[in-house]
Amino acid sequence: MSIETENLENAIISAIRTQVQDQDVAVAFSGGLDSGLVAAIAKDYARSVTLYTSGKDQSYDVVMAQEMSERLGLPWLHIPLTEENIEPRLREMISITGTSSPLTLSFELPLFFVCRTVREKYILGGQGSDELFCGYSKYVGLPDDELARTMKADL
Repeated sequence: MSIETENLENAIISAIRTQVQDQDVAVAFSGGLDSGLVAAIAKDYARSVTLYTSGKDQSYDVVMAQEMSERLGLPWLHIPLTEENIEPRLREMISITGTSSPLTLSFELPLFFVCRTVREKYILGGQGSDELFCGYSKYVGLPDDELARTMKADL
């Protein structure tokens, strides 16, 4: 392992440990690498960790989150997105944030559902990891200069 990789690993673990040590925490959980990593590290330091996934029944994120929660041995709660509850939550988000950007709302809606549901005082997530650590498939094969520009624009 290179020094840079080891330093990054230590920084991520330290940042999570500092925030969750002996706390009851929630993780906004998609079942992907980013939220999975956060959950696995939090499990080592928090008093308790509960995973929350918001999405349509049987959607990819919901199925993956349930599978990964079992692998991690952590309790998991699915918060369904339905035709009946999406519009009121969107209206609430627009009222609170002042944004009506469909793109922003689509990204933030599942997290908003999680925030409205959790009992824990602290919520962790992995959002932003794809932009920081080349997590999107569109980054594969890009020349270094184009990769840097694309990642910066995405972030």
